[in-house]
Amino acid sequence: MFGTQKVSTGAQVLGMLSPLFLTISLVLIMVGIGLPYWLIYGGTSYGIFQICASSVTSCSFSITELGTSHPDSVLHWNIMISMAVIGGFFLFMSEILIFIYPCKKEINHCKLGLGAVSCFFCFIGALLILAVVGMMIGTASVSVTDVTTVSLATTDYLGWSLYVSFSGAIFAVFTGFLFSIHLFLACYY
Repeated sequence: MFGTQKVSTGAQVLGMLSPLFLTISLVLIMVGIGLPYWLIYGGTSYGIFQICASSVTSCSFSITELGTSHPDSVLHWNIMISMAVIGGFFLFMSEILIFIYPCKKEINHCKLGLGAVSCFFCFIGALLILAVVGMMIGTASVSVTDVTTVSLATTDYLGWSLYVSFSGAIFAVFTGFLFSIHLFLACYY
């Protein structure tokens, strides 16, 4: 309840689950973004940061590789890298704020503001990661694999790292909603 230190049981449970769920989603996103298995085409694995030949031992930085083989897709890759880094940063900041949140015991404007900023950062970070997944499915798969229509970019071309990042981003959106409900319950019940 606002102005006190009393929090309902439901709000306590959601307050304890939110940091756990956000940590899980952040790990899923970082694992997915860091590995080069977003698109698999002709024995070559394309990731956001790396492009690997049939063996993982011969990998190169994606911008360097695409600059020589597919120069028209370099801009899209730069945008995806920027969005992935900024999205990861927002999720990491949300994680820090959610861990700082319980330090204030009394429910007041300061604590609710901290929680609201954490929810906002969580949603922004998750939406940026979802945008990266969408760009990889649409624009990047078309330009990298030289497919003429997006409809041909089926699951045959999509690797498991894309699905891991997508799952982490959806889990982060879910966590943002849970923490928003926690803030409402902590304030009014």
